[in-house]
Amino acid sequence: MHTKADEWHSAECEALLDKLSEAEQEVAHKAAIKVAKLIWAFLDNIYDSKMSGGLHGANC
Repeated sequence: MHTKADEWHSAECEALLDKLSEAEQEVAHKAAIKVAKLIWAFLDNIYDSKMSGGLHGANC
């Protein structure tokens, strides 16, 4: 089920991006890279906090 949803989502995003100019696509690409790096940093901090006992034993 998730695979089909991923395929649909990817196709929808691709269709939206195809409607953008090259300049807009470049802005979208840079923004996506920035957001991905921020999400990884966020997740790394949660992991580091969990490993050091900083999340009070939460099951994250």
